[in-house]
Amino acid sequence: MASARRRPSRPRIVAQESEVAPSGLQDNLKAYLESSNLHKSVSLSLSKLVSHDKLPSNPFASLVSTLRLEEIKPSLFEDSTIEAKWLRSLLTGSVYGTYGVNGRRTPRKLSTPSSGNVISMSLAPLHEGSVYGLKHVMDVLDVVGVVCVVKCCKTLEKTMYPNGMKLTKNKDYTESVSLSIITPTTFHGMAFSSGELTDLVQNVDVTIQGSQFEKAVKIYSIRLMTELFAADLASGVCLDVKIHCKTASRKKGDPDTVKTFTPHSVRVHKNNFISAVKSSTVSHRSVTLECLMRTCHFKSDNSLPKGEVELGQGGVVNWKFIRVKRNYIMHYKDTGGTARSFSELPGMSLAVGYFLDPGGSEAAESYLQLFSSGALAAAAGRKKKVTRFVTEEMGKKETDAEATRKATEAVIGGDSKSPIWNYPLFDEIVESYAAQVKACVTRRNDFDAFSHCLPISILTGKQEALRAMWRMLGGAKLSDDGKTGRCSLASYVNRLRNDGQVLAECCRVMSDLMIALLKREKEFWNGKSDEGGKEAHKSSVLKTLANFREVLGVVHSMFWSWNSEILEVAAAGAGSDAAGLNDVFYSLLNDIGDVQERRMKLNEFPSYEVGKDPVRPAFGMYGKEAAEEETDTDSEATTEEDEEDGDGDEKKAASGPLQMPKLNETQCKAYSESLRSNMKVLKVLVGLLIALERCAGMDVASLCVENHLEAVKERLDKMKEGEGLMKKSSKAVTAADIEKANFFQKMQALNLVTGIGVLESLLQGPGINDIVVNGKASSSSKVAPGGSEGDKENQAAQNELMFSIRWTFDRQKMREIKTGLHGLIVDVEREAMMAAKSRNMYALPIAKEGVIMQYLVDARVDQALSHCFDSVLGGALVSNPFPKFVSELRSYAKRLAWTTNDSEVLSEVLGLVDADAEEVEEVFVDPYEDKGFDELLEMYEGAGGDDVGGVGVVGGKGWHIGGSDNERNLVQKVKKYPSVVADESSATMAVQIPGLGSKVVYGSKESLCLVMPDMVHHVISQLPTFTDNLRVPPPTSALSVTCGHNLRTLHFTEMGRLQGSYKLPTFLELQSDYVAEFAIAKQVAKVTQSFSNHVMELCESFHERSRHLFLGLAIGKGAYEFGWGRFKYNYASVSSKKERANIMNAVVHYLTGEVAIHALMLVPPLSDPGEMDSKEPLYVPAVIRLVCFRRGPGTGESTGLKKDSGLPSWISNSPGQQFLSVYDDLKAAMANGVCCGRTKSELGGGASDGNKHRMLFRKCRHDFVEHLKGEIEECTVKGDVLEAYDSYLKLCSFNLEKQHEIHLEDPEDPSNDPEYVPSLIMSLPGVSRMCGSVAGRLRRLKGLARGIAVLCDKGNASGVALPVTYPSIAPAVVSRINGKVLLDQVEYFNKEVERILTGEDCMCLDGACRSCLALLPKLAAAVMVVKVRISTGGKLFEDSDECGKLLADITGFLEAVKLVDAKDVFSQQVDLQRQFRDLDDNDEIH
Repeated sequence: MASARRRPSRPRIVAQESEVAPSGLQDNLKAYLESSNLHKSVSLSLSKLVSHDKLPSNPFASLVSTLRLEEIKPSLFEDSTIEAKWLRSLLTGSVYGTYGVNGRRTPRKLSTPSSGNVISMSLAPLHEGSVYGLKHVMDVLDVVGVVCVVKCCKTLEKTMYPNGMKLTKNKDYTESVSLSIITPTTFHGMAFSSGELTDLVQNVDVTIQGSQFEKAVKIYSIRLMTELFAADLASGVCLDVKIHCKTASRKKGDPDTVKTFTPHSVRVHKNNFISAVKSSTVSHRSVTLECLMRTCHFKSDNSLPKGEVELGQGGVVNWKFIRVKRNYIMHYKDTGGTARSFSELPGMSLAVGYFLDPGGSEAAESYLQLFSSGALAAAAGRKKKVTRFVTEEMGKKETDAEATRKATEAVIGGDSKSPIWNYPLFDEIVESYAAQVKACVTRRNDFDAFSHCLPISILTGKQEALRAMWRMLGGAKLSDDGKTGRCSLASYVNRLRNDGQVLAECCRVMSDLMIALLKREKEFWNGKSDEGGKEAHKSSVLKTLANFREVLGVVHSMFWSWNSEILEVAAAGAGSDAAGLNDVFYSLLNDIGDVQERRMKLNEFPSYEVGKDPVRPAFGMYGKEAAEEETDTDSEATTEEDEEDGDGDEKKAASGPLQMPKLNETQCKAYSESLRSNMKVLKVLVGLLIALERCAGMDVASLCVENHLEAVKERLDKMKEGEGLMKKSSKAVTAADIEKANFFQKMQALNLVTGIGVLESLLQGPGINDIVVNGKASSSSKVAPGGSEGDKENQAAQNELMFSIRWTFDRQKMREIKTGLHGLIVDVEREAMMAAKSRNMYALPIAKEGVIMQYLVDARVDQALSHCFDSVLGGALVSNPFPKFVSELRSYAKRLAWTTNDSEVLSEVLGLVDADAEEVEEVFVDPYEDKGFDELLEMYEGAGGDDVGGVGVVGGKGWHIGGSDNERNLVQKVKKYPSVVADESSATMAVQIPGLGSKVVYGSKESLCLVMPDMVHHVISQLPTFTDNLRVPPPTSALSVTCGHNLRTLHFTEMGRLQGSYKLPTFLELQSDYVAEFAIAKQVAKVTQSFSNHVMELCESFHERSRHLFLGLAIGKGAYEFGWGRFKYNYASVSSKKERANIMNAVVHYLTGEVAIHALMLVPPLSDPGEMDSKEPLYVPAVIRLVCFRRGPGTGESTGLKKDSGLPSWISNSPGQQFLSVYDDLKAAMANGVCCGRTKSELGGGASDGNKHRMLFRKCRHDFVEHLKGEIEECTVKGDVLEAYDSYLKLCSFNLEKQHEIHLEDPEDPSNDPEYVPSLIMSLPGVSRMCGSVAGRLRRLKGLARGIAVLCDKGNASGVALPVTYPSIAPAVVSRINGKVLLDQVEYFNKEVERILTGEDCMCLDGACRSCLALLPKLAAAVMVVKVRISTGGKLFEDSDECGKLLADITGFLEAVKLVDAKDVFSQQVDLQRQFRDLDDNDEIH
């Protein structure tokens, strides 16, 4: 059953004496439930759950998955009359036409077809002119959307050609240019978009007629350069301008080669650009110009009947940036008029696009004539395919007209009425889109799959499929007056995601432009210029700054609306998943936006005014390289000259010959850095939006496929009835049935998404990995022959499961198929038979119902549903109750995963056990598991229990109670986790766990509370030792040095005591202490020099005497963070004799700052006692802090030393380092204790032994407690619950013994309020449950992903690899990378992710989970490529960076799932929520 521990309780009848609700209110609630379909949906989901013979251990996973689809149904209408009305309105244009004189919609105004079947659509009265194309495209256009696109095109044309386009026309060569709009921009508008333009995709067809092809290519290249340079000059309108030249790969199947040019690179390397353009042209590939364009013509809805631009607050136009993509295609005509097109997909502009005025009609007609010869070849190719299908697949003769017709339908996917029937030229276009659909379905990106299906459905005449496209891409509800409501959630979030990506790109580009402007300014002042040069430079800078301000205004305007819309999405009514991320959205938006003004937070805009020449920083003792990288933002590097005020600068500048203004370098760098910081936060927001988009999109796809599957069954049933073979209907359609019905060719509804993406894979019959995860498609539609009848039946049954899993993500079915993912199930038939057998008075059907009822009661389903109904009906009755209902149900279901009570957690983690537990043979059941310890003691006191030997007994069983002065402490079981005093003078404790090894660790009692000694020894043993590998200076009378390694406290999700099955931390923070004891000030220089030598020796030994991967030595601010630091040196620099002195100087200079080694440590998992086989090691990211401080506490009171001495004391180190460090060496631990000021008073001794040191120690403890509380508050506000829990557990380590909170006073100022510290005993169960949650397990995988990313992600696309500014990994380190370890790490990572995401306790963001699972095999394949490359001596990275892109998507999805799940767990931990809220309270101890 659900749990062996839980005992079924007796049914209780509770008499409620509350007043009966008025009948009117009851009627209203009943009507609300009926209208919202909530009650019926819950009943159906329960029926669906209990209809299976085997029930999952967690019923909520099935309930939530079913109700999630109901959540989105209100905007996806099932009424056939409404859908038919919508389809008629689309085809007639009655709702998607233009506005008449009365301001209402009128049908589209289409002309009669011309000789080339080209028709026009008038844009009047909204806009002058028309657009031109084929009828199948014109029939689905939204006029208002087209007007929006046309206005954007006009803006771009004026930007590139302010004085109009000038074409090459002479007696030798003639040039003509035509502009067309293609997908996805073609279908912009209400029907198939969110209503706001995000991408402007154009085809620019350049036709050149002349005698020489080489000359024509040059003219074509000049046209490209003209537009490129024009866009670059309009920096206030166009940003991030670049041009891509694609060239077909030499090997078939490989991706195209792409060369990217910027305007600057084209100016410098003009001939190379022309050569690249020629290569692209002759290989039939387009040249593409991309940029971000400022526009205000972006919105198209019924609120703007006259096409006016929407105004924001104060009458200011709402501007935004959109992506522009211009594809240039060259067509060449010789002097005889023979045309030759170099288009990759001939006919694309008319197949899925339209041409614009002026000259659109002639351009469309001429465009078709360009492919006259190609059309004949395409017709011959189609005929060949049809003939082969007729003879080989159908077994008919070529002359059979009916067979030829059916074969043609099968080959092209459309009937004789479809547009593609008369245009064989479009066959290749449909195949191209089909390939894109397959790729999108493989990645589980259903939204993009539907967008690519749209043009195929139009070309193949599948009009019924347009309804499904409308649901996904638009989904706007139609009312009687033709007005449109909001678009689908998937479409809405997709637009927000695109806008967020554009904002991030704008921040990146502006940051780069600011730095480039500053660089140009420096070059100008370093050179010599005449008066004209100075004036030109001044004019250029002023223009650049003016353009920069214009761009900044657009960014602020765009962010204003984007911010508002994200908050709308984050509201509870937008979706259950969005509600789970609302705290995170609020926090991230507050990080980068001003709450009052709703503007983006940025530093002060750089000034450009008359001032003195900036002083270059002098080379310090830490070397030339460091001096060149100094930034004025660092307080240590600012010079006195930079701090002088502007008046003094003006006076000094006035004494010179000219008063030239200058940029403020400090402001420029600070402004650029603020843009970079905002860009990083925007990318995080975009990642969360992508996860929401996938979830909403896949829910729509699931509903569409469910409807489609029902249609499939009906069609097959009718077919069987006609054949007289009607039998009992099966539960699912089998692959054989689909093939027999030839359904792949004949289906009408949603045929491309299911047909291309699912049915081909289904008919291929691969394993579950290929179907559910890989999603590979087969070009064959045959069932593989061979095999026994039993094998065929098993395969058919498996195919039925696969079809369902692919779209509904049924975790239970997936676990049934994959043996490695088996979970607990309840066999209803077996349980019912056992119940009927033991109770003869019950019949089997009744016993079965009883089993199901008991199952639901044991799982607390009744309580959960009652709670959710109360929550929904007890507040405002919103139009869609499902988001709130599902969110409440999902979080409530987390309780089912808590299989252990508080007592069991405390017994396992802390060794707190029941007094009689060892004497009782049966499993102890705590009758007070729902009560706290204080309540238990109150019951004991009230019951008058006998006190026997200090043991309080309640009902014959109780807890060990001890202590004096009425302190209530739980006594630890000494044999399990003994903690003893190792050194009394320094208050150093020791812990050893008998039975798990003989290792002993040392440290403060706070740092030792939850450690596993064997794990500490296991990790520290991987470092170079001080006895064999490293030399420690011998002690003298003047100087003594103590060295030791320590392991800093692991993240709480990686603590072995909290998660016993977890044997390997995935991220390590270590520290190597260098403690010097001396009394004479002149020894400081000797100590610092000795420490710098020690650092270099440790780096070399780390590389030479281990298999770890040395990534770099980081020095300066940020070095303690993996991948960061002011200066970084790879192993090639560290081992270089030329750079050794420079690095040592830098170490000495930043001695009081941060010095650390960044590495990937090759660490095997910790083996269990008795295991003989060594486990496979993994690459674990590690930061090894290298610290040097003098022995003894204080700030410089020692004899002969000044307070500003260059050698720090312990108090100068990172906050709380003494409470976070665990040693395997007693001498080093004692040195740490002495330096921290710990005395025996901390063990309960008197205060007479060093009272001054004791006060200093307690001041540090008080400050660290304040620091932890600040971290908890910051993380809680940001919605990062896991990090808040980590700091909270560190805080609780200061209250180990008490069962209640304590208060720590400030020793320096007793008048201050004491700091509140919660009890570890009371808080530990909640922390442990968070550790074992889906969020906690995913947090542990972050280190594994980082280890993979460091070796496979070149550009840090994943955000967890090394930053792009980090020095490249030295060749000596690359050569020792173990490819097998890397592959094992990826395999382990993939296996863990799959196990977690398919587990029944993972119930959030199903779309993100499915997308993540689809990407895992691709990641393994990409890493295999890296392994093969480095094993053959190749480079570690390549330009494609496929691994980085995959890791970026995977980690983004996992992060979203982690955040939502952590919030769900936290929402059910009422006690911890109260503790978090009370952290600032300072009530008296009670």
